[in-house]
Amino acid sequence: MSTQKTVSIKEMLKPGVQAVLSLWKPILLIQIFALVFVFFFYRTPELQRMPEAINHLKTQWGVGWTLLTVWTSSIAISEVAAKLTIKGRQWMPLRTLVPCLFYFGLIGILLDLFYGQLNTMLGSGTDIVSVIKKIAVDQFILSPFVTMPLATTFFAWRDYNFDMAKTKAGLSHGKFWERYFAMLGTCWMFFGPFTIALYNLPIGLQFPMAMAAQAAWSLIVVVVAAQGSKS
Repeated sequence: MSTQKTVSIKEMLKPGVQAVLSLWKPILLIQIFALVFVFFFYRTPELQRMPEAINHLKTQWGVGWTLLTVWTSSIAISEVAAKLTIKGRQWMPLRTLVPCLFYFGLIGILLDLFYGQLNTMLGSGTDIVSVIKKIAVDQFILSPFVTMPLATTFFAWRDYNFDMAKTKAGLSHGKFWERYFAMLGTCWMFFGPFTIALYNLPIGLQFPMAMAAQAAWSLIVVVVAAQGSKS
């Protein structure tokens, strides 16, 4: 008779904590730039009008704008921050870059569609009830059933050198769930508090802060996935 391993909260959070500790330098650099932006935001009327410009670009460019912003935050900013702060850090090789462009692009488009539909259903209000509903849907529906299963599968595929047969074998016998719960625990630890803070920020700060968070997350998720491949 097979026994199913019970995953504790500590086991779910441990990979994320280790990832943050190992990546504190690039994460700190990203947050410093975010704080500098906040400083100038409150002192520059042009920056406070940024939401109108963003909405115009999004309407004009459509999916192209979504891809540009998600690739900038998930790959360009995170890679530069890591390169500047981690000794011996190499640029992402082309063989990894292309699948990452596809993965992060897909996630960006899915999230754009999801949040657009969420605002249609729940409204764009920032009152406490609306914020709680949006956070609940984000953290307990979107993350566990969409984004984290995709992340678990994609990064396993990457770890197995983009070999589908090896990936399938590597995710069998409960290995998928070990990776998945590590991803989900890290996601809740990182995006739970961040999402609460984000919805309470002025509209003009939500977009740049979301980009900074995505840049940090794209570094963290890679390390968490790599830990899962060694389990």
